[in-house]
Amino acid sequence: QYHLTVFWATASLIYLCALFFSFLSVYFLAKSGTKYFFISLIFALLSAFTGGNGMIVFFVGLFILLLQKHKKFLFLWLIIMLITISIYFYGYVMTKSASAIDIGDWFTKLFKITGYFFVYIGSSTDLLNTMSVANRLKPLSLFALFLVGLIMFLYFVFLIKKEYYKKNQVMFFFLVFLFLCSIALAVFRSKYGISQSLHSRYRMIPVLILALSYMSLVEILPKKNITKYFPAFLVFSVLFNILSYYGNYGEIVYHYKKSLFGLSEWMYNKKDYLKLVPERTNIILTKAIENKYYIPPEINYFEFTSKRALLQLPLPLPGETNNIVSNIEIEKDTSPLMIELNGWAFIKGVDSKHCRIC
Repeated sequence: QYHLTVFWATASLIYLCALFFSFLSVYFLAKSGTKYFFISLIFALLSAFTGGNGMIVFFVGLFILLLQKHKKFLFLWLIIMLITISIYFYGYVMTKSASAIDIGDWFTKLFKITGYFFVYIGSSTDLLNTMSVANRLKPLSLFALFLVGLIMFLYFVFLIKKEYYKKNQVMFFFLVFLFLCSIALAVFRSKYGISQSLHSRYRMIPVLILALSYMSLVEILPKKNITKYFPAFLVFSVLFNILSYYGNYGEIVYHYKKSLFGLSEWMYNKKDYLKLVPERTNIILTKAIENKYYIPPEINYFEFTSKRALLQLPLPLPGETNNIVSNIEIEKDTSPLMIELNGWAFIKGVDSKHCRIC
């Protein structure tokens, strides 16, 4: 469901690395002890400077330390939190989208934020990705997702009343972190419309909320009920994963091929991968490949480029053939990206104007 976190670099940092660092921070802080406190602090700093929402873990840490009644650690945590926030926002340039938050009609604004929040929380249950297809059932689907999000939030309130934070601090406070991240997203993104809450690059948090809620339910149920309902839990887990992949497989393949096509275009002419900043793109990718930070996959440039060009040609793309006449010499590597071929080649019986050989 969250496949765009793989293809989108910024989303990967925020929703993979920052979440991982935040979880580790909560995990070590919940263990209690001087050594674990400083380890937790290190991961909190890593989370904060990896992505903006990573700073939320500092506020979650305050709750944990208050529960543990560690006054010295609480004071130190608060000081470092304030310093971190000050450093983060020093000279910070707000984007137009973030600085243009409408504070006019508070009732309308609150209504949008609330709707966005609950639909976002429930979006993980849109297994077949139905909201990406234009159909008349969208209003009904949105209402269903809203109800699911509301139920999950009420379940979290139930965990608070059951004092689940005493039973499993890590699970509970990471849920707190995820819910606070969801609120922040709703506040800053609700103005773009409720449909954006279903975007794949945001989907990891709702999926984690569902998974942790599921795990907490198993933990608080009596053992005899766990044994009784285990087959149902198992079937639900398997179906959830299968349907999630099935519903998003088409988009996953599309974005994968799109990224390969962009990379192959860049390898061929060095300018079309990111048209807004081609010079910077060239420098970053070239250095990454030369230093082996990034190893590009094997790409058949002909497969990606010719299909687009031949859409406008009356002749079909010829398949593989051994009926080729050629005189080609392979030159020494001129870059870490491609080899250079000099010479000529053609397929017998095929007009060269409608044929390319790679």
